[in-house]
Amino acid sequence: MLLDCIRLDVQDKGVCVTEVRFGFVRTGMLEESAHPIPMVLEPEQAAEHLYAAIERRAARASHPAPLAAAAWAAGSLPLPLHQALGRALRRVR
Repeated sequence: MLLDCIRLDVQDKGVCVTEVRFGFVRTGMLEESAHPIPMVLEPEQAAEHLYAAIERRAARASHPAPLAAAAWAAGSLPLPLHQALGRALRRVR
């Protein structure tokens, strides 16, 4: 919501605001994780997707698509249901 407001405020000045919603990008920090990590992007892949989104002047850059869709769907749930789902998923590990 914040970025949507900023985007509206600056669009007449020729400024483009791109919200980045990437999943996991392989970094040193990610390599230290003891948990399985789904759909990991290589840094070069992430950079290519981000560059393409900026070139298109996209409002959002989301990747990978399945993870972005799941995050959007979870964020659309009523807060109590969203929180209950988060708690349930933590117990699944």
